Amino acid sequence: MVDDIPLSGPRPRPNTHFPGDFAMRTRSPLLTIALALGSLLVSGPATAQLGPGGAQFWSQDTPGIDVELQAGSEMGYALATGDFDCDGYEDLAIGMPGEDLPGAQDAGRVLVLRGGAGGITADGHQAWSQDSPGIENVAELDDYLGRTLAAGDFDGDGCDDLAIGVPSEGLGSFVNAGAVHVLFGGPGGLTGDDDQLLHQGMGDLATDPDTGDGFGSALAAGDLDADGIDDLAIGVAGEDIVGFAQAGMVHVLYGSASGLQTTGTTTLRRGFELDGPLQMNEFLGGALAVGNFSGFSGDELAIGGAWREVSGQNQAGAVILVSDVDDLVLDSQWHQDATGVPGVAEAGDFFGYTLAAGDFDGDGFDELAVGVIGEDREDPTILAMGAVNVLDFDGGSHQLWTQDDLPPEEEGEDEYFGYALAAGDFDGDGVDDLAASSPGENLGPIELAGIVLVIPGQAGTGLVAAGTQIWRQTVDLAEFGDQFGLALAVGRFAGHSADDLAVGVPQETVSGATGAGAVDVIYSVVLLRDGFESGDFAAWSSTVP
Repeated sequence: MVDDIPLSGPRPRPNTHFPGDFAMRTRSPLLTIALALGSLLVSGPATAQLGPGGAQFWSQDTPGIDVELQAGSEMGYALATGDFDCDGYEDLAIGMPGEDLPGAQDAGRVLVLRGGAGGITADGHQAWSQDSPGIENVAELDDYLGRTLAAGDFDGDGCDDLAIGVPSEGLGSFVNAGAVHVLFGGPGGLTGDDDQLLHQGMGDLATDPDTGDGFGSALAAGDLDADGIDDLAIGVAGEDIVGFAQAGMVHVLYGSASGLQTTGTTTLRRGFELDGPLQMNEFLGGALAVGNFSGFSGDELAIGGAWREVSGQNQAGAVILVSDVDDLVLDSQWHQDATGVPGVAEAGDFFGYTLAAGDFDGDGFDELAVGVIGEDREDPTILAMGAVNVLDFDGGSHQLWTQDDLPPEEEGEDEYFGYALAAGDFDGDGVDDLAASSPGENLGPIELAGIVLVIPGQAGTGLVAAGTQIWRQTVDLAEFGDQFGLALAVGRFAGHSADDLAVGVPQETVSGATGAGAVDVIYSVVLLRDGFESGDFAAWSSTVP
């Protein structure tokens, strides 16, 4: 995979790409043993959150999956959840961007697994590529379809639809110009009928395609114009703007009864619709998140520019919060030198590399979790330990989390804590919790195994350390280079009254196929819909845990 554009090319991965190779480290025997048991409650009393009972391990080699096992497919590189078949259970879309198709190496494919009363199942699964019936375009060398995914109801029919990013798609002579497919859901699941192929230069999208634009670098869905139908924000992180190479931008396409509209779109660029001077190599739009952060009618849009220079510090990173997206485009700028934001903007922090929206304090407004994957600790020097800033825009206190805040876990060099983020109510208390990955984590002698931490939200407070869980692979054994947690997604796959967590492991070796990839699904252990669950998601009793 080429890496000349960090976000419009393949997503940077810590083992071979940005920001550098991992150092060799070891963990304490106590922590290693605890993690080997499946999960570790970090501190505080036991709480009903995610549980190892019924956890699933999905790969191309799983019985019932009719996709050929391939090395380098990177299954789990991107994840998205939505109820594509309208049955009341959320389904799981899994990107496999390194999948080879006949005559097209690394063309990419997306696998969709259905949810149901027993959780995710292989029954009725679907596999989509640009060679699938009804899909526009054709599979080609190095398309890497499925690097980004987002689910939303773009036509307002009550069934979720799936946006599939192909940011390396070539358009004519323009290499890596990028494109996005939109597949629509219905009672039978996703269909290729009426597939929308979106790219720059169509309708009134503000700019024409060009080499390296990376249209589809990031995707996020939400109701940005408050009309009851979801809209789609599309990152174009490699876009050149008036001489500023790779400044980056975002297009917003609005949903309607006939799907996403390519007229009446909104374009978001610094120096034009957004405040702040243009900078070369900001890669604005490399991360996106949608939420209701401050009470505007309709959702608001957070845009990451993790390579932005702040206070003279190169690649310190910044985030733009855009409100009233379809009208006035009100925006505010956030970084670690902004008033009230914990931390200090430093070179190589990459503040805004990942984003997730969740109501962590239960006040009805979302907070924004911001991955700061290059965050260092200077005393003693620990490089790229990673951190997560949580920004509260409605008057609450901002937070800064490192792994040292979550004992007995501790920060280490090149762990990139916050590399993937996802918000969900895993304990069923009505307040969102935060899942944050550390894919560079070593488990004793097992280097780069990766872990995921789930930090509980608390009404009136926000995220709290008490009750935090640490997860590693729960079904398949952790192995060198797995990088468990490179992608995360939240859904209610089995109809629980709390959320479940899908964890991408795209570097997983499966039956000798290196980098074939896999996905772990960890289920919540709180009540099912009728209120009679024992704690095992597949078992029933008359006792409520």
